[in-house]
Amino acid sequence: MSTLVHGDPTDPGAQGAPRYEVAITGDGRAATLTIPPPSAEGVADEALIRGALDALLSAGVVHGLERGLVVAAVAARDGRPHTVARATSPGAPVNGDLDLHFPAGEAHDPLHTLPAGTLLARCTPPSPGSDGVAVTGEPLSAPAPRAPAIAAGEGAEQSVVGEGVVVVRSLIDGHARIEDGVLHVDPVVRVPLLRHRPTALRVFGSLEVAAGLPEGARISVSGDLRVAGDVERAELESGGDIRVSGSCLGSEIHAGALARVHRTLLATLGGADADLASAAEMAAQLVATAVAGGRRLAERDALRAVLTSRFSDLSRALGEASRVLHDPGVSVEERVRDAVTTATETVAAAIRADLVSVEAVRVAAQALTRAVLMMRSTASHTSDVEAAYLQACRVETAGSLILTGHGTYNVDADVGGDLRAHGAGATLRGGTVRVHGMLVTTELGAPAGAPVRVVIEGVGGPRRLTADVAHPGVEILCGGREIVLTATALNLSVGFDEENRVVCSEDPLG
Repeated sequence: MSTLVHGDPTDPGAQGAPRYEVAITGDGRAATLTIPPPSAEGVADEALIRGALDALLSAGVVHGLERGLVVAAVAARDGRPHTVARATSPGAPVNGDLDLHFPAGEAHDPLHTLPAGTLLARCTPPSPGSDGVAVTGEPLSAPAPRAPAIAAGEGAEQSVVGEGVVVVRSLIDGHARIEDGVLHVDPVVRVPLLRHRPTALRVFGSLEVAAGLPEGARISVSGDLRVAGDVERAELESGGDIRVSGSCLGSEIHAGALARVHRTLLATLGGADADLASAAEMAAQLVATAVAGGRRLAERDALRAVLTSRFSDLSRALGEASRVLHDPGVSVEERVRDAVTTATETVAAAIRADLVSVEAVRVAAQALTRAVLMMRSTASHTSDVEAAYLQACRVETAGSLILTGHGTYNVDADVGGDLRAHGAGATLRGGTVRVHGMLVTTELGAPAGAPVRVVIEGVGGPRRLTADVAHPGVEILCGGREIVLTATALNLSVGFDEENRVVCSEDPLG
């Protein structure tokens, strides 16, 4: 605080010149005026008021002075400070706002996972406050607004939308976590064990369990599944590989069905998501150009013109994708189905010149882009199934079935790739296996054991089935030819010759 004294401090009333004390707070937000009580008949009030105003001006008080307060201070003349001027306070800033779209507590639950394309966070920009003015006329700076920091780390991407709004989305399926203001999406979830859950467990990404599964577990993962132990009466489904280090008993195992659908849809769609976004921007530009030229062009007319002239293949690609989704037995995420359906219907309506806005096309394109991101995260998986031993199981895999231990007993398997059970003592006995690639095993069937039926799908390849030992009762269906073994065969080989005729060879016993 600074204080300036005006007038005669030794005898303020003797010469008719009172003493004025003007004090300014250190931050310039207020000024006070102190006038001691008169020791004799004082000067007229108007003269005192003029003197007070001159004293305030001489002290540098040029802003926020209120004459009424000066008059009151002069009338009081009580030797006490009276506030007579106030600064204009700075306008309050608007802090930036960070909105996490998943509860922070869930970031600590490794089994809480999200699909690719999920909105993880939205950060609105801060707005600065307006500067104020001190009583001395100096500026009073507004405080800086708080700007929450958010950034995209591995597995995530950030973009700016609207007026500086930053959004962060997941690029891949996985577990989202925030660390030092950076959002990451981890593609693999690792847990020491999996306690039994009353409902099915859905994991976006890959799951690794460092133990066996509880009996009756139901698990669906979009990526790979690794189990370091045994599985019993379980239902396992994956978009990628399934690897069980122990035995699988009485279980349903499905690998790669979703990835196969995703690959088909991606091939069918091509660049439909980018084309749809480009069509919306081109139509918006046509409308803006028309307005600048003093003409009026309806958005629906602009959209129809762009879609029919520049993106004539877009409707066909979306229509084919819709037909894939409606094929019997096709199961796909609701988000993918909704995105393809909405895009197809929006484009069809725009081509008919229905009342479709550019913004509606943009929204459909954004949803389709997020669906494509989801599908790309699983489409590259190999979808193999690996286990030490399978008993009384149903297996469907788009990849290969690899048995690292004793093989199978009474298993129904449909294998899109190879079936390999070539370890020491590995045997395929009981049940039916359909193989689209090669079948390689140490032993096929068993002496006096349950017969096994093998179906070799497709044609081509000289050694589609090889077995070191094959027992009587084994049935093989290959290229329309049925082969039934009536005696033990060594080094059995079944395949096709150069003219795609089925050939079967074996070594004689002894």
